[in-house]
Amino acid sequence: MEQIETQLALHVIREFGLNPEEILWDTTSIYFEGDYDEAEITRFGYGEKSDLKQIKMALNVEKESGVPLRADVIKGNLNNTSVVVENLKKLRCALKKEELLFTR
Repeated sequence: MEQIETQLALHVIREFGLNPEEILWDTTSIYFEGDYDEAEITRFGYGEKSDLKQIKMALNVEKESGVPLRADVIKGNLNNTSVVVENLKKLRCALKKEELLFTR
């Protein structure tokens, strides 16, 4: 899946003439009502709904166009600090770049 996502991101960059020098990254939480005991990714997390199970969605977009380049679904009990470094590593690999201006 990682290879497919990488190839797709590179194709989009070439096809639309994007300049992936500046990438915006953000996460959002999605809360679930109910047990979800079988779901491995839903976890009690952070924020105002910490009493509910949640997942996080993370999205990287090219700054000027807003075109998505990478997306991740993250366990709900991980805070943004713990996933930002992993996201940056994946993004560098996908874009085949060592230096990126990365803002949140």
